[in-house]
Amino acid sequence: MTYATVTFYRKQYLRGIEPRMPLEALPFWIDRAAELIDHYTLGRINKSALREHREAIGKCACELAEYLYQNEGSENKVSESVRGQAVTYEPGTAYRICQRHLRMTGLMYRGASHAS
Repeated sequence: MTYATVTFYRKQYLRGIEPRMPLEALPFWIDRAAELIDHYTLGRINKSALREHREAIGKCACELAEYLYQNEGSENKVSESVRGQAVTYEPGTAYRICQRHLRMTGLMYRGASHAS
């Protein structure tokens, strides 16, 4: 599922400031960001959640994409698998980005739910 587009990135996230990455690279990094968002939200983002929290999820994806782009090849990368293309970044920063954008949505809730 796509959480942000180039148009969303430019108009709603950047709001007129210069992009921090080449726009042609954005779809790749948005996809990587979506993988992290899905991990941190335990896969809770469905079409309904995306409709309800479009702006928060989109901004989270944009900020994560910038973070991943800017830190590619840096010390924040703690492991990498070349053939499987799996990359692991320092967990705290990506999680904090998600938490800042998504904490009020309930998508990152880790507690138990009690059914009556």
